[in-house]
Amino acid sequence: MPRKPLITYEERRIMFLNGPNCTCEEMQKLLPNRDVRSMARRMGVKLKPMPNVAEGNWTAEEDAILRRCCDHMSARDIADMLPGRNRFKVIGRCHRLGLSTSGTTRHMPDSTYSTTRRAAALMAKRAKLREELRGDPAFRAKVEAFMAYRARIHAAQERVRAAQQ
Repeated sequence: MPRKPLITYEERRIMFLNGPNCTCEEMQKLLPNRDVRSMARRMGVKLKPMPNVAEGNWTAEEDAILRRCCDHMSARDIADMLPGRNRFKVIGRCHRLGLSTSGTTRHMPDSTYSTTRRAAALMAKRAKLREELRGDPAFRAKVEAFMAYRARIHAAQERVRAAQQ
C-alpha cells in the first residue's frame, strides 16, 4: 500500500485559504480525520482563537470559589468545577489575587495528623466544597450554559460525520 503524504496538496490549499478565518472546530469539519492543530502549526497557519464561554474577566462568583477552594484543592480540581477555565488560568488568577495554588492544607497542624488522616481530611473538605458549589444557583447556571455550548459543538460534529458517510 503506498504511503500517504503527510499533507496533501488539497489539504494545504484548504488550510491556507480558510485557516485565518476558521476556528479549529470549523477547520476540523473541512479536514475530517486529520489533526488540524498540528497541521496548522507545521504549516505556520494561525487559526482563529477558540470561542470560550469563560473568556475575559473573572466574575465575583469565580473569585469567591477560588478563595474558598485554593487552600484545599489543586488548580486542576478547581478548573474542573469552573466551566471554560483551565488549570493555567486558575493558577494565574490565584497569583493575581495573592492566593496559594498548592492545594495544601496549611491550616491543619502536622504534629496531630498522620499523612493518611491529613489526606482523608483533605478529601472530605473537597467533597464538602463540591457539594456546596453544586447548590449555588449562579454556578449551576454557568455550568448549564457551558454544557449547552458543548452539546451544540458535539451535535455539529455528529452532523458533519453523518454527512461525510
